[in-house]
Amino acid sequence: MKYIAIIYLFSVTTILGEPLPIDDIDSSRKVSYAKDIEPVFKRSCIACHNSTKAKGKLNLESVSYMMEGADGFDVIVPGKSDESLVFLLAAHQEESFMPPPKNKSNAPNLTPEELGLLRLWIDQGAIDDGVGAENKKINFAKMSDKVNAIYSVAISPDNQFAAAGRGNNINIYHLPSGKDLGRLIDPSLEKLGASAHIDIVGSMAFSSQGTLASAGFRNVKLWKKLPPKELFKFELKGSNQSSFAVDKKTNKSLHGNEQGEIYFYSPDTKQLQLIYKHSSEIKSISFVSENKYSFIGSDGFLAFLDINEKEPKVSTNLQFQAQIIEYIENVNLVAIGTADGMIKILSLDDSFKVVGEMKAHSENVSLLKAYGSGGNEIVSFGSDNVIKFWKVEGTKISKTREINNGAGINDISITDDFKLIAAVEGNEKIKVWNINDGKLKFESNNKWILDRQAKSDEQKKNVSAKVLEERKKQVAASEKKIKDDTVALDKAKEAEKNAKAELDKKKIELVASNDAKTKAEADVKTKEEAKDEDLKAAQDQLKKATEAANAKDKEFKDAERKSTEAIRSREIAERFLKRANDADKNTKQLLAQAEKKLADVTQIHIASAKIFAESESQLGSVIFSEDGAQVFAGSNDGKIYSWEVESGKPSAFIEIGDDSINLIGLKENKFSLVNGNKWLKGLHNEHVWIMDRMIGNIDDPKTIIDRVNALGFSPDGKLLATGGGVPSRSGELKVWNVSTGELVSSNVDSHSDTISGLVFSPSGQSIATSATDRFVKVFKVNGGDLEKSFEGHTNHVLDVTWSADGFLLASAGADNVVKIWDYEKGTQKETVKGHSKAVGSIDYLGLTGTLLSSSGDKSVRLSNKPLPD
Repeated sequence: MKYIAIIYLFSVTTILGEPLPIDDIDSSRKVSYAKDIEPVFKRSCIACHNSTKAKGKLNLESVSYMMEGADGFDVIVPGKSDESLVFLLAAHQEESFMPPPKNKSNAPNLTPEELGLLRLWIDQGAIDDGVGAENKKINFAKMSDKVNAIYSVAISPDNQFAAAGRGNNINIYHLPSGKDLGRLIDPSLEKLGASAHIDIVGSMAFSSQGTLASAGFRNVKLWKKLPPKELFKFELKGSNQSSFAVDKKTNKSLHGNEQGEIYFYSPDTKQLQLIYKHSSEIKSISFVSENKYSFIGSDGFLAFLDINEKEPKVSTNLQFQAQIIEYIENVNLVAIGTADGMIKILSLDDSFKVVGEMKAHSENVSLLKAYGSGGNEIVSFGSDNVIKFWKVEGTKISKTREINNGAGINDISITDDFKLIAAVEGNEKIKVWNINDGKLKFESNNKWILDRQAKSDEQKKNVSAKVLEERKKQVAASEKKIKDDTVALDKAKEAEKNAKAELDKKKIELVASNDAKTKAEADVKTKEEAKDEDLKAAQDQLKKATEAANAKDKEFKDAERKSTEAIRSREIAERFLKRANDADKNTKQLLAQAEKKLADVTQIHIASAKIFAESESQLGSVIFSEDGAQVFAGSNDGKIYSWEVESGKPSAFIEIGDDSINLIGLKENKFSLVNGNKWLKGLHNEHVWIMDRMIGNIDDPKTIIDRVNALGFSPDGKLLATGGGVPSRSGELKVWNVSTGELVSSNVDSHSDTISGLVFSPSGQSIATSATDRFVKVFKVNGGDLEKSFEGHTNHVLDVTWSADGFLLASAGADNVVKIWDYEKGTQKETVKGHSKAVGSIDYLGLTGTLLSSSGDKSVRLSNKPLPD
């Protein structure tokens, strides 16, 4: 009978498991979802697969729901019915069958014709022609200009830029200067108005490489800042360049070299041309007007020429050692600085006749520059290390002020309003003074980048040292635990041994008492049969033997129980010891990792500190921006450094290459420079951001199901995590490859409600999330599996952050509190009170243990200990 039952069950299973028959429908027939498919689903499927009751998380109420997928599977793959879950289940080609056998709704299987129509509808593209199908596609209208509240902000890792999400726009700000650099534009949205997103920008984040990610509805956009645009590049032929001049009005430039060649560059023609060849080095050169110039040769030859002519208009051989020449515009004179410290004024109208002179410096006038609204003021610098200011009135030269610098100067620049002067001192410092009172406004150097890197590496070393100390404490605790558990096991083994000995003893006593009882029973029986007069004594003896046997049986059972308990205690002690040994092994592995990490970051810090201390980076040229708000300096390390004049703080740097940079002109953010003493380059220093990539699409719920509420980059900037989900239905966590946009891992059921915040762990191996389901959770980056859950908030958890050492998580809640969690133990450490409204955001400041929290109570709080109530 049992055999027959098994055969019957197998037969039923085989019958139920067979695919349903499917009719071949003429492919030329246009299948309608509204007429042919939707009624079938309503009859056989939707009872179990709807918004309220979505068995297997499969909702068949609409095409748009089906397009969202179910549990990570594609419900419909337009054009591919053999890959569409809804068809495979309905045709019973894959389990679980739909509808299931003997279902409570009495829903019938699809007929062969209905299955044929379903297959053909999917193969034709799964077109939705149902009621309101046109309305199911989300059509965004242009957002009102009045929607400009800031819902998201992000700051670049170098503290250069801040991005602010205003409505559906993103504004970029230059932090050192406070300037608004404009808005980011997605060209595809121009029909709805120039903007970054079609919907409100709910979250933003910068990567360690400076890539900006912004979140919208069903998409994330990645933005990159373009490097300065190279406008032109010409090779300066010949040997080393010895002199140059720039017309500030036109940005035209002249370049003289040691071979006596003079080259001219014009932005109008965008050509570099040889305009004159002299027999000796071009020592100094100056524009006289837009198309005229004057130069001094190392042989003392002084000439005045038209750029388009080959022969000088005026020339002479100087009888003194000239060092530098500068044109004085309003009086048509040239000033020449000499090796003996003189400034001589020569008339262009009178064949370079010396019409005035002044002993300006003790020796060698190395710098000379005309300035002033009338061009009749000059500034000079000599070997006495004094900057002097002069006014030229006719042939008269008078000193107006001076600045005693006390050290050599390589280059000077004056603002267009003639209020400030900047100088490069001794290749190391940049200085800025007020011209009117001669007071130093600020001084700095170009080692701030190296200094910042060295300090950052030092902070990382300190964090690693802190981690190592904690690991040492953990190892000490684990070793103590092993010791304590070993003692406990030894005691348990001894107790087990004693209990067994006692059990053995009680067993012997029980056997003896039972034997005595048996003997007494036999004696009573014998005397009963013989009707012996001693029967009463025998019966009394049996009673005593029975009582003794019962007592020994009780003692034996008690000893047996205690022995069993001792065995169980020993087994528990063994498990505890094994756990302690396993924990100790893991802790020592973490200790070894911490030791290696500290050794690595220590070497990195030593290297960066050494680079900072031994840096041979030198400043050589200086120039103000047109508005005088910034000052730039060229360096021999291939960079242009800048400072904010008002604050004196470093602003930014532009990396050109490895060779030295000599700045010669700046107009409308366009630099003219000589790179490596060989290349004449033009560089447009405009801050241009472009959209590099978009992940997801507003009409594609499969890639990203709904609005993205949270973004975060991995520490190395290679991965991007997005958090969102459907409100009150799901929390979607996905990790993307930044360079390719490909999905790395996904957990579409990470929370039961939408994710509101996320952050990568310092190691980059885990992601912590906060959600409106009141949970904080941690997931593995690889695979997206849940690692830990933290429960304790009584309202939505709005943000989460991770401490630099990786030991602590902090979460911000709509319950007005911040909670600190011990990540490794998975427990709540403390509740931080003090805010009177929802805490919307939280972060650890850099590598410190200080928490920054902001709240709807209009307060921002810093704390490295519990906030006061």
